[in-house]
Amino acid sequence: LAAGPVRIDVVPGDADAGKTQLKRDDEVCPSRKQCGSDVVADESIHFTAVARDAFGNERDASSGVMELRVPDQAPTVLTDMGDGSYRGTLALRRANVYTIDAVLNSEPLFNSPFDLAIIAAPLAALNSSVRILVEDGEFPDCADAAALTLGACVTSAAGKWLRLEVVPR
Repeated sequence: LAAGPVRIDVVPGDADAGKTQLKRDDEVCPSRKQCGSDVVADESIHFTAVARDAFGNERDASSGVMELRVPDQAPTVLTDMGDGSYRGTLALRRANVYTIDAVLNSEPLFNSPFDLAIIAAPLAALNSSVRILVEDGEFPDCADAAALTLGACVTSAAGKWLRLEVVPR
């Protein structure tokens, strides 16, 4: 060898799903636990991941197909950015706690599966209307406050019963 420094380039190995972690808004999702705070239904949830090799080195090239699998719906494929990283967005419509499987080339990621809590969206005034019903006698369900989830019953000065209902459009 010559009497000078020798340059050695170390490159990452093949992607290892078991060493790759999925993040939600830069927070690592813990395996078998809730991933971040609750999300409102239909809100976009942003996920990122950087593929790693068996020694934990970040990959700097495409590593295959990464998906988020949610029960009873088609998988969400994360976009391969071509530099070893992946980005994707998921929006779930129904309030529930979902168990999400994150996979790279059909192999589970380090932190997969994880739970994601989706809460009901607040009733938006622009997407609702108010219906007013008038009755000489009391409405049958006005006596049971529990039956009125999106409404109210009141009596007018003239002794008429008014029932107000919020109706989603």
